[in-house]
Amino acid sequence: AKRTIEAILFTSSTPISFEKIREVIDTIHSFKPRIIKQLIEELQEEYVLQQKAFRLEEIGEGFLLRTCEEF
Repeated sequence: AKRTIEAILFTSSTPISFEKIREVIDTIHSFKPRIIKQLIEELQEEYVLQQKAFRLEEIGEGFLLRTCEEF
């Protein structure tokens, strides 16, 4: 499911709402909203720990992959 969330995020240059992520995930996996939120949080932590050049940020009502400030 995390890979699906990543794929969704990489396809958009604008923030994607939690509801849209949930809608797509529901077509593949049956998870409660709290589990999807947990997976998003895990991705956020993984990107930081792995020192990726991008971060998963919550902006307004959605989520977006953004290049780290230092780059």
